[in-house]
Amino acid sequence: MGRVYKRKHRGVETWCLDFTVNGRRVREATKAHNKTEAGRLLKLAEGKAEREGKYEVKPLKAVPFSTLCKEFLAWSKANKKSHRQEEALVKRLQEFFSGPIDRITTFQVEKFKRQLAASPPRNPTAKTKKTVSQATVNRHLACLKTMLNKAVEWGWQDKNPAAKVKLYKETFKPFYVLSAEEQTRLLEAAEEMKRSPYLKPLLIVALNTGMRRGEILGMTWKHVDFERNIITVPMSKSGEMKRIHMNSIVRDALSSWKTQESDGDVFYVSSVKRAWTKARTLAGIPSVCRFHDMRHTCASRLVMAGVPLTAVQKALGHKTIQMTERYSHLSDDFMAEAMETLVEPEVGTQTARKLLRVIGETHNPLKIWHAREDSNLRPSDSKSDALSS
Repeated sequence: MGRVYKRKHRGVETWCLDFTVNGRRVREATKAHNKTEAGRLLKLAEGKAEREGKYEVKPLKAVPFSTLCKEFLAWSKANKKSHRQEEALVKRLQEFFSGPIDRITTFQVEKFKRQLAASPPRNPTAKTKKTVSQATVNRHLACLKTMLNKAVEWGWQDKNPAAKVKLYKETFKPFYVLSAEEQTRLLEAAEEMKRSPYLKPLLIVALNTGMRRGEILGMTWKHVDFERNIITVPMSKSGEMKRIHMNSIVRDALSSWKTQESDGDVFYVSSVKRAWTKARTLAGIPSVCRFHDMRHTCASRLVMAGVPLTAVQKALGHKTIQMTERYSHLSDDFMAEAMETLVEPEVGTQTARKLLRVIGETHNPLKIWHAREDSNLRPSDSKSDALSS
């Protein structure tokens, strides 16, 4: 059973046919002016195919890859938030692919994947990398797949030659989690920076809500509800609105800051890179710590406090639970230590206290759990450790 559908390209609407002949899918544009006329043409085409056992499809017009790039970017700008990133991706794709899109093969896409994975990074700050990351290759492949899917949707291509090309399996990078002492030093350093009075309340919001930098800088006072203690993000990275609950620390910080800036944007700056770098340096925090690690710090502490991963997912605005599962090892190992309290109450209590000290003193979450062996107390040492704790 076939169907008719309407396709719009460059402001021109065209009615198209979509039906199957001997297991082969046929899609063809028509000159029909409305759905009724297109339906009549569909019946005629299906009848002809049934009588003759075949259907001669008009050859598709050869569309240059450059034209596909131009039209895809126009569509991306009108429909996607990530259109700026896709401009850079498309620019690199044009260095490899050229000519008509109907000549692109699956082998060519695989070759592009292999060559890109072996090429050096273009980011001048990536000093330690010899080749681009697998995540970078995946972003280019995903962009190419979407472009060729659009070509099929627009009637420029029969099928997507990149559909069977698999993406690399990505692994999440290690992240930095601030210790309680480091957080205190960071906020004290921010308070001393008189030329950047916004930095301390901004950091408090980041550490206690897990909001992204762009979400914080895009906040306006109309999105802050002090009566219900809720911050509304109209459009998150996932493309959806989300509501974030303020704790008392965030509420007090924003209430004090509101006396200085009472209208418009909550934080009147477009970038915090310079102020962040200075505060981090003054606080003696390693340069591997990024501003985005404030979000990781918030999430890690929620998980270690026993908050379910589904609740952390909702708080951070992750679209899939896989993103939140990066922190699952914190929950599992923390519960393993907690279950030891059932073995011997006195020893278990000391183990829990010792673990809390380790968490407070260690900044790398990937190393926190290696310290568990050092925190295991022998029964003979329980009294002396109880005094020291």
